[in-house]
Amino acid sequence: MPWLGLIVTAGLPRFLGAFFFANQDRDAYAYVNEIAELRASMAAGTFSLKDLSGFWLPMYQTVCAAGSLLVNNPLYVAKVVSAICGTATCLLVFLICRHVTDRRDLAYAAFALIAFNPLHIMYSSFSMTEAPYIFLVAGSLLFTIEDRSMLAAIFALLAGLMRVEAWMLIILIPALRVLAGRKVKPASCIVPALAPLICFYIYWAATGDPFDYFHSRAVFIRGFLVDRPELKGFSGRRIISDAGRLLYSVNPLVFIASVAGASLTVKDLRAKGRSGGMQTSFAVGAACVFFFSFLGFLLAAYFTNNQPEIWTRYGLLFFVLGIPILIWASAALPARLPRWRRWIAAVTIGGCLAQWGIQLHYGILYVSAVGP
Repeated sequence: MPWLGLIVTAGLPRFLGAFFFANQDRDAYAYVNEIAELRASMAAGTFSLKDLSGFWLPMYQTVCAAGSLLVNNPLYVAKVVSAICGTATCLLVFLICRHVTDRRDLAYAAFALIAFNPLHIMYSSFSMTEAPYIFLVAGSLLFTIEDRSMLAAIFALLAGLMRVEAWMLIILIPALRVLAGRKVKPASCIVPALAPLICFYIYWAATGDPFDYFHSRAVFIRGFLVDRPELKGFSGRRIISDAGRLLYSVNPLVFIASVAGASLTVKDLRAKGRSGGMQTSFAVGAACVFFFSFLGFLLAAYFTNNQPEIWTRYGLLFFVLGIPILIWASAALPARLPRWRRWIAAVTIGGCLAQWGIQLHYGILYVSAVGP
């Protein structure tokens, strides 16, 4: 399928959704309000760094506000930015899977899993950071795999200006280069590190406190826990509920495949220098490192009550990062376990179709209830 076909296939449902799906979350309208205020200051010529400080890091709102100068409709500009990034993410998954599997047919399968995923289509239609942030993280992974350190660093920088958890890439990208036996270039360390420095400067310029972002969020979380005291403890019911929402969007098979990929990668590292060669490629290992690093960050925030709830949309990043690993595992495991070839294929296909069907069902219910 030519690139134009991939773009149209992924882009059509996301752009239609941008214009016909209502925003699901109150956060989406909060983003739109911030974008409208930024646009107003830009149009009036009063824009300054102080305007960039807020409850969220400024990257997404700034891009959308600049776009709104040309088309004075912050709501739909923000939705179109998400649709563009969601479409581009599908192409990145295709490219990552080609590196992971070295097979074009399997890359098409990976593309189909993300391109037709109902949850990703929905969040690529909303005025929120989910689609743009996932695009930037996936781009950083792709360029890390391709040994294009400057591009990987730039994507990491932009992601770090959108969400704090992306600051992990300051360490992850150089660490992966070391594991791959590649030379660590200064850009791969310096450029991503600019994200926290820029953010600290913005909040210092606005409030006099470079850590105001963290202090404001701490106050918000304390107030949230006062209103929801049941979230202060970790009951079995609470953990099961949050884990269920996460697995709903991640897909249990993606998680299992990622554990398998990570296990084999660790085994390869321990056996490095011995006979037998590598069972996993650097691309698989890099995808696993991204997957479990971001998952570890989320779980650490959750169990320290810095993230009182795990919402469904949080799993989309892990779904995107884990698709190439799942496709790799579905091809690699049958080669090692030929007697289980048909069972592995059946479980993989059945599990992916089940997730698609369940998410489509709830997506239709949502669109019917909320309306355009």
